[in-house]
Amino acid sequence: MGWQATQQVPVSPCGNLGFAEAGTRATACPVREKNNYRGVFPTMLRNLASFACAGLTAAALSLPTPVVAQSGNISLELNAARDVEGTCRLIFVATNNTGAAISELAYEVVMFDGEGFVDELLTFGFGELARDKTKVVSFIIGERSCTDISRVLVNNVASCTAADGSEPNCMGGLVTSSRADIEFGV
Repeated sequence: MGWQATQQVPVSPCGNLGFAEAGTRATACPVREKNNYRGVFPTMLRNLASFACAGLTAAALSLPTPVVAQSGNISLELNAARDVEGTCRLIFVATNNTGAAISELAYEVVMFDGEGFVDELLTFGFGELARDKTKVVSFIIGERSCTDISRVLVNNVASCTAADGSEPNCMGGLVTSSRADIEFGV
């Protein structure tokens, strides 16, 4: 009796998992063995998916909460800075989330020049802000280009009176942001 070679062909629709003689039909995938690469690869994919989900969750949790969704504050956004006829127009979006109507709102602001030095102290009056209302207000900063302003700092509250006569916390509850190329903050 001599040794006889047989042709080996894959028998599994699940991949190259086993061989049988030609003409043999496989009806199901073989049972996974502990050290089979089929067990390692899906485990790696599950681990990779878990890490990806954890990373996406962490990224989502680290995103800033939209200012409008927060309550008990006043939000000021420096929305745009535009040069207009030799002056700089600063456009702000102000939102009253304090839960009370404000009859008068004004802030003392400090303008910093392009080199970071204090340039000017101004008062920006936002006027009346109804409860849960957003208002757009613009201010003209005379005889300068917007590129000459590097930063606008809210220094203090100049005026903040609620319609009922009380004084809301207009400085401690102030949230600032900027969409312009000028830094804006407290």
